[in-house]
Amino acid sequence: MRQLAVEDLDELYALQRANQQHLAPWMPWAEQLECDGTSAFLMEARQQAARGDGVQCAITQSGRIVGVIGFHHVNRAHLATSIGYCPAADSQGRGTMTLALSALVEHAFGASGLHRVELRAAVGNARSMAVAERLGFVHEGVLREAERLLAEEVARLAAAEGVSVTTRTLARFAPVEFDPATIDLVGATAQRLGHSTRRMPSGAGHDAQMLARICPAAMIFTPSVGGLSHNIAEYTHPTDVAAGADVLLHALLALAQPVL
Repeated sequence: MRQLAVEDLDELYALQRANQQHLAPWMPWAEQLECDGTSAFLMEARQQAARGDGVQCAITQSGRIVGVIGFHHVNRAHLATSIGYCPAADSQGRGTMTLALSALVEHAFGASGLHRVELRAAVGNARSMAVAERLGFVHEGVLREAERLLAEEVARLAAAEGVSVTTRTLARFAPVEFDPATIDLVGATAQRLGHSTRRMPSGAGHDAQMLARICPAAMIFTPSVGGLSHNIAEYTHPTDVAAGADVLLHALLALAQPVL
């Protein structure tokens, strides 16, 4: 990956032309593709870099451009930016864009000292969203819509009851994927001890979610009566609690290494 230059005009425009049908559903500018537009983009990219407002990069393989990625704008007041990217169709499925996006995100949070990075993708653009999700990006637009609906309902109830309500966001953490080997070990241990198992995602926050960023992690759930969880009325039978603790013990013993 390297910074784009105005000298890349011919190669970049040829790449855009070759991928016009691939890009048009997601990139409005691709529908009316013109060389002058590509030239203007490269000129603006040079000016953007000169004023310290981010950078546009060429993603290269074997010396040829296979995609573009860059910052749209850097908001210094809020220490935030957004990233856009477009790969060539024949470069997809190789992890190239994931590596490029990872490098740019690392640069944003590291050398640039930013606190927030956004990536905007069309809901139907599954490939683009998959790249972002692999790196821990959250569907914030979807989350914000849910929060908006909740706020409206709270406001309605407050008005009906004649009370005022104040809310604040306490935390929002990016999702993580647990270690597959550790998950397999937990499942195999439970089955070896005679318990049935089910793999499932969890939407709640857990300490293991934080630890998964620095070490292998997995979680063991025991059933709550009636499926009621994170509630004052939640209840788990003592036999199920004991079963969960037994699985944890034997999984830890399997993971333990002799201390020399």
